[in-house]
Amino acid sequence: MPCSPTWSRAPALKEGKPSEWLSRFGYLPPADPATGQLQTQEELSKAITAMQQFGGLETTGILDEATLALMKTPRCSLPDLPPGAQVRKKRQTPPPTKWSKRNLSWRVRTFPRDSPLGRDTVRALMYYALKVWSDITPLNFHEVAGNTADIQIDFSKADHNDGYPFDGPGGTVAHAFFPGDHHTAGDTHFDDDEAWTFRSSDAHGMDLFAVAVHEFGHAIGLSHVAAPSSIMQPYYQGPVGDPLRYGLPYEDRVRVWQLYGKYFWRLTRDRHLVSLQPAQMHRFWRGLPLHLDSVDAVYERTSDHKIVFFKGDRYWVFKDNNVEEGYPRPVSDFSLPPGGIDAVFSWAHNDRTYFFKDQLYWRYDDHTRRMDPGYPVQGPLWRGVPSMLDDAMRWSDGASYFFRGQEYWKVLDGELEAAPGYPQSTARDWLVCDGYYFCQDEPIRKRKRPVTSVTAAGSQASLGPTEELQMPIDGSPLGPEDTDRPMLHCDIIILNCDIIILNCDIIILNCGFTLLHFTMKKKS
Repeated sequence: MPCSPTWSRAPALKEGKPSEWLSRFGYLPPADPATGQLQTQEELSKAITAMQQFGGLETTGILDEATLALMKTPRCSLPDLPPGAQVRKKRQTPPPTKWSKRNLSWRVRTFPRDSPLGRDTVRALMYYALKVWSDITPLNFHEVAGNTADIQIDFSKADHNDGYPFDGPGGTVAHAFFPGDHHTAGDTHFDDDEAWTFRSSDAHGMDLFAVAVHEFGHAIGLSHVAAPSSIMQPYYQGPVGDPLRYGLPYEDRVRVWQLYGKYFWRLTRDRHLVSLQPAQMHRFWRGLPLHLDSVDAVYERTSDHKIVFFKGDRYWVFKDNNVEEGYPRPVSDFSLPPGGIDAVFSWAHNDRTYFFKDQLYWRYDDHTRRMDPGYPVQGPLWRGVPSMLDDAMRWSDGASYFFRGQEYWKVLDGELEAAPGYPQSTARDWLVCDGYYFCQDEPIRKRKRPVTSVTAAGSQASLGPTEELQMPIDGSPLGPEDTDRPMLHCDIIILNCDIIILNCDIIILNCGFTLLHFTMKKKS
């Protein structure tokens, strides 16, 4: 949703009418200047109800005291709903925008004129506010002194020629522009008429760090959200605490993970959490493209123990967690056809690597870097194992495991058929899930029952109860009208001895860098 300012000056109810306020912040379409068309009472009531719901108020549809008070609360200049949301289908919003590069420069171009905060303090607060976001994304921010920067920061008054005029103390206090190909992408503006403070007891001042964290959320692509604890809700909430210790609320972390890539948690092979703190995929696997939010398959090469990622027609080779020079390269290097693969694993029994696509499989020699003659062959090779796979892996117990849907099959070392008693539940045996887990963008009404808990067996850590798994993608609260909203989906990667759940914060089983991959996904 690139930021294209089209709003006229309508202060946060300091001067304008409630209908102008509702129009400015996206709850009503702007009045037609040619006809002077007014909003009907029904339209106005619906807009007030939407505003009340977004602001966490009782939904009365009338301008009661609480609603008027919220309209007078200092807030961000950007709308809560995107332009045109009133005429689109309910809950449909354009896809968010994000930066396509990792390294972003910033500078404070103009400073507050009448403020107790010195320039060094302002720069330090900007640094730490940006660091809040760089700590949980693959983005890196660095300050520059020149005239050009990706994110230009200004303190301005009134109309400053960007379509979002400020309105004096109170009202709208700041705004930022979303990423995109426009020249203002990422730029962030603060109202210089505000009494900007930091660690101040002045109840009338605006905490610069808190507002900057919010605005930089916009600058990296996040829109406003209705969640009351989110830093991205539009109304000023006061100071958020020490910049050195501040951490984003869960709702904001989820939305950032959706936008900029996924995290994973690690467990030891006996299923103890290594740390409650997740690692970011793009930071851990340095060299994966920023736009790459999923992979088709991954395996460890037996010839040199390097790690190979596959996505579509390309592949990357990693030594430890750093990409090798010269990658990506085409999968034709393996004599594989274009279009991607479903799974890959190395079988210890014959020291060959197997690639799977639909009902075909190929056998490859990693030592000679040649495909064995006579392949592909119609599957399956192992009796009792489905011919179409989501993934396969060799585990530390010497057995091979094959995954399809929500089930898996075990093949003992050297055997050509599945072990008795299989398939078994992947959720129960690999994810330590109590109940069902869901890895599709399914409407709520199709779900059998929610996950009640996700626990690291044998440890003190529990990641449930998991109401978070039922959070809509936009992070806003659920309501009775939300039965068809797409939900967060879970992608699973097995790093040989690791299970990683992307998009949902569940668990990993970890035993090092050796890896395989599968994604719990609906086959097209």
